Amino acid sequence: MNWQLQNFIDSAKCLLSYKVYNDFLTVFNQLPQQKLQNRIQWLQFILEISSFLSDFPELLSVFTQFLSDEWKQFCFGTLKICSIDETAEVFGLKNASEQKFQEIINNIKENTINQTQQEYRTKQSASIKQETKKMWEMMGILQGQMKCKKDDNGTV
Repeated sequence: MNWQLQNFIDSAKCLLSYKVYNDFLTVFNQLPQQKLQNRIQWLQFILEISSFLSDFPELLSVFTQFLSDEWKQFCFGTLKICSIDETAEVFGLKNASEQKFQEIINNIKENTINQTQQEYRTKQSASIKQETKKMWEMMGILQGQMKCKKDDNGTV
């Protein structure tokens, strides 16, 4: 599925607070500029985006469309982000076209979603936040171990 980057960014701007949006955009701009050179940077990038967008699982579903298959599987399996098709299904859509995604965003913005959709969003958001937090903690432990290993080798 080919989601247009500008529509994704516009949707984020529409839903996020001004400060969160600007922080999100600063991090997100690393993707098209290919500044991410190793797996740790990719992991940190994905966790930062997940932290910014965790209240909007629909945006995270679209975000996965910009990732490699390997990182998509990480998002779906580890962070518990739903695929764009799963999200579309919750909103009663047969497919996840860009136009229909915009309808979902508008419904969220205008708070015209039904109870089932709201429950899905709440459950997804809580799950994503929990899994993202776990990954941040694991990453912190690994970085601490790497620092200790560097110190043991006499380098800082």
